[in-house]
Amino acid sequence: MPRYIKQQDTFRCGPLAVANVVKWGGHSFSWRESKHYLTELCKCEYPTGCNPGNFNRALQRVGKSTGMGVQRIRRPTLQMLDRFLDLDCGIVVDWLFYCKENDDIRGHYFFIHRRTPCFYYGVNVFREEAISKVSRKRMSKMLREQRNKTCTWVVWKTEP
Repeated sequence: MPRYIKQQDTFRCGPLAVANVVKWGGHSFSWRESKHYLTELCKCEYPTGCNPGNFNRALQRVGKSTGMGVQRIRRPTLQMLDRFLDLDCGIVVDWLFYCKENDDIRGHYFFIHRRTPCFYYGVNVFREEAISKVSRKRMSKMLREQRNKTCTWVVWKTEP
């Protein structure tokens, strides 16, 4: 399993999700050397980060340059996540949450790389941890509550 990168600041979750997808895809990668490039590619700015459109363009570009497939899916279901993970795909989720400090809705990008019957294993789900378990129940609730707003990206490794 790759050594995934955990988030060290409050706004670069998008570029970090792209970086962790590249690591998952089996490519050598240095966050230190690529942080500024990916931040610019995602049009990521402090304090708000990057929007889904810019994130999508960045992930598609990096996926193409590393030989990985990428597909954006709007309004995902739990069954869709399960099916793609069972096919050895990875999934980037844009998880929306309420930010009390600014009294607004923010997004957080994280990468899911595997599942069990009860949990999803995500990278950078919570800032304190590189890899976290998210219960199936919590993921189901998040998808249900944010049904019309949640975006996901399915990524897969292609043959050389």
